[in-house]
Amino acid sequence: MAEINYAPNNYFNFTLGHSKQFLGEGYRSLILSDNAMPYTFFRLETTIGSLKYINIWSTHLDDTRSAQFGGINYRKHTATHLLSWNITKRWNINVFETIVLGSDTTRATGNWDLHYLNPIIFYRTLEYSTGFTTGNAMLGGGTGYTITKGLRAYAQIFIDDFKISALREWKEGNWLNLYAWQFGLKYAGVFPRGNFSVTLEHNTVRPFVYSHRSSLTNYAHLNDPLAHPWGSSFREWLIHAQLRYKRLYSELFFNFGEAGFNAQINTGNDLFASYNDRPLGDLGYFIPNGNSIRKGNFKLSAGYIINLSTGLMFEAGIRLRFEKHLVLNPGPNMPFTWFFAGLRTPLMNRYHDL
Repeated sequence: MAEINYAPNNYFNFTLGHSKQFLGEGYRSLILSDNAMPYTFFRLETTIGSLKYINIWSTHLDDTRSAQFGGINYRKHTATHLLSWNITKRWNINVFETIVLGSDTTRATGNWDLHYLNPIIFYRTLEYSTGFTTGNAMLGGGTGYTITKGLRAYAQIFIDDFKISALREWKEGNWLNLYAWQFGLKYAGVFPRGNFSVTLEHNTVRPFVYSHRSSLTNYAHLNDPLAHPWGSSFREWLIHAQLRYKRLYSELFFNFGEAGFNAQINTGNDLFASYNDRPLGDLGYFIPNGNSIRKGNFKLSAGYIINLSTGLMFEAGIRLRFEKHLVLNPGPNMPFTWFFAGLRTPLMNRYHDL
């Protein structure tokens, strides 16, 4: 990974690189996460008073078999816009838009249409004026509020192909209710030569969210989602706590959730499958869906920071992962436990809680 950054003044900041991005305040992000492999991007941040406007143009690869020809991965591009407003010193709101540019009809490589270089947020109508089959538009937003010193509440929502008429069939599980939401609390405290933080978070993603007519226009890079690493159709609860005193460091992580996965038919759990392929019709899509599982991860570790500038540390701990199938071959939990110890430097976030 590498980045080049240039800030000519207090208003503009330019970044060009091959790396990852993260938009949000939580442990996860439902709009843009650092879960996927690094990719090439250009980022422009504009700050004027209490307003911050972020533009990200990036290039991604489709590694699925249907999008390969001669061993070459097809490209797709995204244009992402985030407008953030600090209403008060405690309260922030933001709105988000991204458009995935690719061809799901001609199997072309998804070369840039100059219309998508437009830096103005909320131009979804351009998707239709330049050809609906070449793009996938998604919207979202978030907010954060500092309740008291050190304690902050936050939330996110992600919307894709949402129709008001489908709400009348909420109880029937209309597939067009494509949305996801997140809410959480985090606390960060500081004491002499140390600090403590804890995050409590919930994430819900409906079936078919982040998918599209083709993997060439879904919200993914290579074989990884660009948002939550679990993909689509799940509920997750998590707690993440960290304690540091001088050079001593400890971490606790636990998450638990229910998720669905496709077996022989598409039930909205695989964002690489076309959402036009719905053998069950338009109704009957709930969380979890299809061959659902219940799973979780637990990690407890402690370490000593050897180098403060690089974060090099010696760390040892225990990990526990369990998974229970609820529909397909239901049975007892299948735990996996292992102990670890070694040297590490946190160059980038790597999720081991899938």
